Amino acid sequence: TIAAIVLASVANAQQTERDFVRQGNRYFKSGEKDKAVTSYQKSIEKHATVEAFYNLGCVSQDSTTIESYMKAESLGFANQRKRSMNFHNMGNTWYLVTLSRMRSNDENLTKYLDSAIECYKSALRCNPNDNQTRYNLALAQWLKKGAQQQQQQNQQQQQQQDKDKQNQDKNNQDKQQQQQQQQKEDKKEDKKDEMSDQVIEQLLQSAQQDEKDVQKKVNAQPNRRRSLEKDW
Repeated sequence: TIAAIVLASVANAQQTERDFVRQGNRYFKSGEKDKAVTSYQKSIEKHATVEAFYNLGCVSQDSTTIESYMKAESLGFANQRKRSMNFHNMGNTWYLVTLSRMRSNDENLTKYLDSAIECYKSALRCNPNDNQTRYNLALAQWLKKGAQQQQQQNQQQQQQQDKDKQNQDKNNQDKQQQQQQQQKEDKKEDKKDEMSDQVIEQLLQSAQQDEKDVQKKVNAQPNRRRSLEKDW
């Protein structure tokens, strides 16, 4: 077992970046994508090439896909047709990112589509006769228009909801103020009624006192008999 491991290590050391690319291509054709990714990565470790990064972008299914295409572009393509394919695939990746996030109401949908559109345009600059890229470009532009309309509708709905909430809050505040004002008026009315009762009581007491005073005065005068005799 140890000998086999040593022999395998020696064999890997002798493989060139081109050998790993070919190995990755075989894995990719047979549907063994994970092994293909590993082979392309080993090729890049040996020596980073446009082909290895491009193939890695084609086979990978994660966040490294676009990064791989961008690194391939940065190294420079000798063939404009292959460069066009690189941009085309990069645009497709951005397009698929958009589709995968549409149901989540991602606010960056138009940004993803803008990236896809720019990639398709770059691909057409390299290869103006690529009808598939032209079709994908039109599709991305149509989808962007729909996404913008949906975002506008969402914004309008949100604005209407905010407006309704503000109106409801204002109505509640007005209602509360009216209730507070009514409570104040009720208190004033109660106080007014209370004052009226006090005034009436005072008037009654005053009338009773006046009656007593008059009675005292009457009792204090001497009794005088009237003359009942007639003048003859």
